[in-house]
Amino acid sequence: MYTPNTPASARTFCYDYQTANSDTLSIITHDESVAFVNPTVTRLNGPNGQKALVVTYFLPGEGAALGEEGPLIFYKYINECQSGI
Repeated sequence: MYTPNTPASARTFCYDYQTANSDTLSIITHDESVAFVNPTVTRLNGPNGQKALVVTYFLPGEGAALGEEGPLIFYKYINECQSGI
């Protein structure tokens, strides 16, 4: 349930500049953390030269599963037809 101004209610949105719409991203960890703040998304070349997306978040203690609070970073290799960015 969303409660304004509480870290446990933090949500991440993806904004589409062409349509001016935003959609809530459904993000959850293996241990079911649901609050993610300070998101960043970076497109870069991975160590092997292949294009990749790197995504970072911070999981606040409120809304994080036991032992999961703190920084979160993950990446995914992409190909040109997937990127669109």
